[in-house]
Amino acid sequence: MDALITREFEQYDSAYLAHKALREKRLDALKLKLVSSEQGGKALSCSRRMITEAEWLLNYTAEWPKLDQQLAALEHSLATRDQGFALRQTPDGSWEPVIMLGSKRSTEPSISLAISAPRTTGTFSG
Repeated sequence: MDALITREFEQYDSAYLAHKALREKRLDALKLKLVSSEQGGKALSCSRRMITEAEWLLNYTAEWPKLDQQLAALEHSLATRDQGFALRQTPDGSWEPVIMLGSKRSTEPSISLAISAPRTTGTFSG
C-alpha cells in the first residue's frame, strides 16, 4: 500500500521523495532540539502539537510550502519558554490555539481536524 501511495504522490510531484527527505531531515533535527529543551526542564506542549501537525503534513500531503511554514513556526516556537496556554481549554470546550509565527494558528479544517478531532472511521461531510 505504501508503494502505491508513493507512486501517486510522485505523479503529483516527480521530486516527491527528494522533497520529503529534505523536510524529514529538518523535522528530525527540530525533534532533537525539542527533546534537548525538554530534558533541560522546558515543557513545550505547543511545540509538541506542532510536531504532530508537521508529521501529518509530511506523511499525508505533498504541500511543501505549507509544511515549510509549519517547520518555520515550529522552530520559532521552540524559543517560547511558557507554552502552558496549549494545555488550557476555553469556555466553549475547544483547546487554546497553537501559535504560528506569532499569530493564532489557522483553523483550516483539514489541519485542525487532524490535530484535535478524535480518530473515527468514515468520511468527513463538513
